[in-house]
Amino acid sequence: MATYEEQLLEREKTLAGFHPTHYIRESLIAEIAILKVKAQEERSELEFYGGELESLEARLSEEQKIKAGFHPQHSILSSGRFDTIPLLIAKIKQKKTRN
Repeated sequence: MATYEEQLLEREKTLAGFHPTHYIRESLIAEIAILKVKAQEERSELEFYGGELESLEARLSEEQKIKAGFHPQHSILSSGRFDTIPLLIAKIKQKKTRN
């Protein structure tokens, strides 16, 4: 399926092919206006999830660094303190497959 941005570019090319007084231009202009809004929403969503992904990856990296600083026999490693690591990995994989 084409993104809204691709659909928008296609409609703009189609519009350019019609004479300025052609009756079909009005409906194409309306469709282009709708696609512009949807394309902007799509870009915003990608930016949001991209930022969220970067945040999750940074948090995972930080947790892994903290965990690596403890001796393998340290009680904190069995306390559940680092149970978030597998959850973060799962969330990151989910976000990557969504994008």
